[in-house]
Amino acid sequence: MSTSMAQYFKKYSLATNIGIGSLLTDETFALGMNKLNDTGRKLTPVWFHTANVVAYLVWAVATVAGALIGNLITDPKTFGLDFALVAMFLGLLYLQMVSDRSKKLSLQLSVIAFVAVAVYVLLIFLSANFALLGGTILGCLFGMGVTKWR
Repeated sequence: MSTSMAQYFKKYSLATNIGIGSLLTDETFALGMNKLNDTGRKLTPVWFHTANVVAYLVWAVATVAGALIGNLITDPKTFGLDFALVAMFLGLLYLQMVSDRSKKLSLQLSVIAFVAVAVYVLLIFLSANFALLGGTILGCLFGMGVTKWR
């Protein structure tokens, strides 16, 4: 993710780039990609540092809150909390799809379908973590191949 973002910060100092790359999370990466689509492919270090720091502060506060009151929720599944992380990533994927006009929706959907099938098949042979990693890598290769082919 840092490699993808680095191209937008070439003119800034090494320290700025290290700061952005060190604090980058999945969520701030997705926000940054969406921001690129809304700003004509431009990002500023101030915006990215702010997004990264806010993400970490929210994570820290939520961790403390979870430690203090987490035992009050005896069954997280009752509230759908076991699906919260998946739902967040689905939301980030949706935002990326609707905001990224550089790729056709049909291409995006075909890559998503390919990854879903790849992960499903890989689950037969691998653990869930390796199947997800393999499906992601195969999906990237598939997306690159389809983009070059078109």
